[in-house]
Amino acid sequence: MVLQVSGLSKNYGSLRALDQFSLEVEKGQVWGILGPNGSGKTTALGILLGVTLASAGEARWFGEAPSAKLRRRIGAILEQPNFYPWLSAEQNLKIVATLRGSIGADEIEKKLRTVGLWERRADPFAKFSLGMKQRLAFASALLGEPEVLVLDEPTNGLDAQAIAEVRETILAVAKEGKTILMASHILAEVEKICSHVVILQKGKTLSRGTINQVLATGNSFEFSATAMDRAKEVVEKHASFRNLKPAGDRFLAEFESGVTAESFNQWMFEQGVVLSHLSRQNHGLETQFLKLLEQNRA
Repeated sequence: MVLQVSGLSKNYGSLRALDQFSLEVEKGQVWGILGPNGSGKTTALGILLGVTLASAGEARWFGEAPSAKLRRRIGAILEQPNFYPWLSAEQNLKIVATLRGSIGADEIEKKLRTVGLWERRADPFAKFSLGMKQRLAFASALLGEPEVLVLDEPTNGLDAQAIAEVRETILAVAKEGKTILMASHILAEVEKICSHVVILQKGKTLSRGTINQVLATGNSFEFSATAMDRAKEVVEKHASFRNLKPAGDRFLAEFESGVTAESFNQWMFEQGVVLSHLSRQNHGLETQFLKLLEQNRA
């Protein structure tokens, strides 16, 4: 187990910024900590990295309490990249390598190649685009071969091209077997990058699991039958039924998690209704995210 978090909470006076946050992260997983601004994402990462003290709960990295020794096994990007503007990418990384100790030129080259900046290694940081600056920050965080990478809003403020560049960098690092924790409010990026997601709102955890599990918290099926009135009657009696609405000459039925197209079709047949059309509707992470926020809105 790379990370075990149990009941982390953080109070700022009367404000509860993080409320009983728990998480278990296995080696090689890519977790997205998703939520709107003020949901507790940065607070959670700050506590995990020892930058912020928790009011309650605990976090254990690799089975141990956080320490300076363990911190060396974790690379992090918590703020906007901050390098010497007129030094080159390679020179900036050499400074970082000197501060961390025992990091040779071959590793600097490897990291610059990983993030796609080796051909631009001699260019000054000030001349880099926003995406290139963020990729250099990735290279810096990867020096020393950390086992875990912690990213706080890595695509925040970037344009579409820069976001794509950063996304490809994260995916390349993930393919190397690194464990990644990424806080973000950009749903599309989390869905494209992460294997797992935890959704926060006002410090509280609304949902947690693999991307597929979170997407399965609501199942929708579009269907039609010869006898639509009878079909409507039968669907509304299903134990997991949530909602039904017209969709042209068909119906769109929503169920709780656990209902599959096969089980729904079989159940309808057993009730004497033969479906002429059936398809599962995948609305993506954005739909589930907005639905969870609406359901839990104070």
